[in-house]
Amino acid sequence: MSSTESEAPVRKLTGLPSRLASVLAIGLSLYSLLWVLTIIEPQVYRTSFLLGALVLTFLLYPFTRKHQTLHAIDWAMIALTVVALAWPLLDFRQFHGAADEVVCLPIREPAPQRAKITLLNIKAQTVQRGQDAATGLGDR
Repeated sequence: MSSTESEAPVRKLTGLPSRLASVLAIGLSLYSLLWVLTIIEPQVYRTSFLLGALVLTFLLYPFTRKHQTLHAIDWAMIALTVVALAWPLLDFRQFHGAADEVVCLPIREPAPQRAKITLLNIKAQTVQRGQDAATGLGDR
């Protein structure tokens, strides 16, 4: 690979991770087509697509250049991504609030708010790390 290319080298996967990456890549392609042909709530589509894309990124791109095989940190990033992005999908109404809620009068307990803020921070960090891994900028 030329040193002027902007992308990091893709990891060569074998076995179950290879199959998982293939299924996920094909699934994301089909999901994109489904979104064009049917009506899917935009917030649900964007969150779920980001979830799949980040998991695929952490499978295909090594966290550091010295870890060309799947390493514990890669699986940890996948787990953090799933936790941070699956909760808004599984509990959409609680996470985003009901449409009839008055925004200026918070009724929720502080604990769920802290959990939401923590998961949003994890999401931001995993998105940033995924971008760094895919572009090769994270290991310089």
